This record gives sequence, structure tokens and C-alpha cells, in this order.
Amino acid sequence: MTAAEYDVGRKAVSNLWKEARDRFNTHLSTIQDAPDHVIDDANKLRNIPLSVFTTKGNRGRPKKWDRDEVMEMIKAVPQYRRKTYRRLHAATDIPLATLHRFVKQEKILYSYVSSVKPTLSDERKLDRIGYAMEQIDPRSLETTRHGTGIPKFLDMYDRVHVDEKWFYITKEKQKYILVRDEEPPKRETRHKGHIEKVMFLVAQARPRYVSAGVYWDGKIGCWPIGEMGTAVRTSVHRPAGAPVWNNLSMDKPLYLHYMKQVAEAIHEKWPRGDYNRRGFKVLVQQDNAPAHFDADDDDWIEFLEEKGLDDKIELYCQVPNSPDNNILDLGFFNALQADYYLFVPKTSLDIIDMVKESYANYDPKKINRIWLTYQSCLNCILESAGGNHYRIPHMNKDKLEREKRLPKTLEVSAAVALYW
Repeated sequence: MTAAEYDVGRKAVSNLWKEARDRFNTHLSTIQDAPDHVIDDANKLRNIPLSVFTTKGNRGRPKKWDRDEVMEMIKAVPQYRRKTYRRLHAATDIPLATLHRFVKQEKILYSYVSSVKPTLSDERKLDRIGYAMEQIDPRSLETTRHGTGIPKFLDMYDRVHVDEKWFYITKEKQKYILVRDEEPPKRETRHKGHIEKVMFLVAQARPRYVSAGVYWDGKIGCWPIGEMGTAVRTSVHRPAGAPVWNNLSMDKPLYLHYMKQVAEAIHEKWPRGDYNRRGFKVLVQQDNAPAHFDADDDDWIEFLEEKGLDDKIELYCQVPNSPDNNILDLGFFNALQADYYLFVPKTSLDIIDMVKESYANYDPKKINRIWLTYQSCLNCILESAGGNHYRIPHMNKDKLEREKRLPKTLEVSAAVALYW
């Protein structure tokens, strides 16, 4: 009856029952005060601990590949020969199924995407260290010297980061999730170099609470680089005379034109409580692109003086070859682009509308987290002696924010003591 109920052979049930009886009798023989009279099996089993019938030791087929042995075998293979699991299988003769087991169950293997970093000279590394140290709050240094605190970074509520970014109408390669009987999308272009694109200049400050219940998103502006025109002739895409967008090559006069708009937007949008404070200046950081001008450019200074902004806005350049020193390159552009690609633009004008919509709707609290990531990168620069081959540490910022424990600024790494 038991064999039929569990759909197994009668012999299997018999063997299992005999093993259980043997364990049961062995356990009774080890009990010194066991009664001499015979007790029915039901009462005996009722008082037997479950551990008597639990199988101890290793069960199943012994593993052929030892964990430590596999790790040493893989480490012995040069990294350029293990870009895929199939290549790793060919180099070590470890079965693919075993490699996948070490990924899923043992968790000793993982995939890593390596990005090419700018080459840094010793002089440039020193510049990066100096840049990171300039972001330390001098007031926290005073308390540290008196033994009452830990050095922290500035809150950076007076900063604006400016940078340019191309947004394409579609990616050259795009991943989709399809059903088995579904046809993949057909995407065509004359040449991948002809994919429509629009350049944007973005200026972003750090979001913050400016008063009770009022949260400023820090969004200074997002400007497409180009000008509106009209189609000269009819095509399959548009009739003659239809509005079209013409991209312009960024040069110094054009960059000056857009930076004037950035300055005016700062003057218009910055919270008045800080902006009107005596001695307060907005520090605008740009990168070192050829079209960019220095802070002492005559045309730029003349514009600031004309608008009465020379004592409110100050321009400076970040360290060359250091995209990790700009929150836009560090994470904001990638996040914005991920949101933008959820849309399906058809023309350059669609790109402009959709990028602006993504920019306007992007959660400012996520932007604030990128500013904290920027501070963690400054710590990594100090710890790596100015280098750029480091992993950005995870802080679980979303969890900290939910628990209302997200810090306003990060503590400076102890590695800064090496440079004092």
C-alpha cells in the first residue's frame, strides 16, 4: 500500500523500513533506562527524536570539482582568455554546466564589464589629489585638529556642473525581450554613422530643501545645441517647408552663447535665500573641451559685469581626463539616457521633446544620490593615489534615504592623512 501510494517499488519501501528499524533498535540499546518489557512500536516511535532517522554526512554523488581547486585553475588562466564562459571552458576543460554552477550556487564567478580609462600621468594624478582635497570642508578640518570631529566634504550646495552629451535617435545595438513566436523588430539605416542625433548642454546643481516642505530640484536647464530650420525639398520623411532641426558644431562663440543662458538661468532659478546672501557665489564647473573658454575670458567677464553677475557666478575647470569629477558624466547622463530610450523618437525634434521630458521628470532625489556618489569617488581618488582604476563603493543610498539616514556629506577617507 505504501509503495503504491508513493509510486515507488515495494523493495525500496522494504529497505527504507528495515533501515529505520535498525536505527530505532540501535537508539534503544543506547538508552540505559530503557524498559525491559516490550512496548508497541507506536509508543516507541512517539518518544524517538527525529535526529535518529536523519541521514548524516554527504548525500548524493561526490563532487568532481573542488571549489578551491577550480578557483586556482581559473586564476592560472590569463584574463584575456576568459572573456566568455565558453572560452574559459576551452582553457580549463571544466564543463560549462560546472562553471554555471559556480556562478549561480557557489557564487565564486561573476561577469565584469571593463571600461577603458584615460591614461593619467604622475602630474595629472597629483592634480586629482589636489582637486579632491579642495572639496574638503575647512570647518571640519578645524574640529578634527581639536579632536572633536572627522573631516567631511563640502555640502556642494553652491556648485553647478555643466557638460555636453549626444543623444541618438536609437542605439546601434538594442536588446529586446521577445516571445518565441514573435518577429524581432526591423531597424534600418543607410549607415550607422548617419543615425540622427542631437547634442544637449545640461547644467545641474545639487537638489535640496530650501524651506519647510519646499524641495528644489537643482535643474538649471537642458539646451539642445543647434537651430530650427525648414526642409528645402520634399522627402519620404517630411514635406518641403516642414520644420527641421539643424545641429551646429560646438565652438567658442556658440559655447559662450549657451553659457550666457546658463548664467541667466542660475540667476533666475537659484533659491533666493542663498543667492541673496552676502558673499555667496555659484561655482560653475566645466570640463576642458577645446571649445570651452577660461574663467578670465574677456567676453565672458564682460557679459557677467553687464548683467551684474560678476560677484555671483564664478567659472572654473575640472581636472583634465577626469570624467569622474563631474556628476553628469559620472551618472546623470547615463540615467537620463536610460529613461530617454524608453521612448521611440522618429525625428530630431522628437529627440528634443523626449530628452527634455525625461530631464523634467527625472527624480531629483536620485540626482542628490549622484552627488554623494561623486563624493565617494573623491575618497577613491585619495585612496588610489590619484588613480582612476577603482570600484565605486556601494552605500545602499536608497535604503538609507527610506530610513531617513542618508548623510548630507560623506566623511573623508583616512587616506587623506598621507597628503597632509
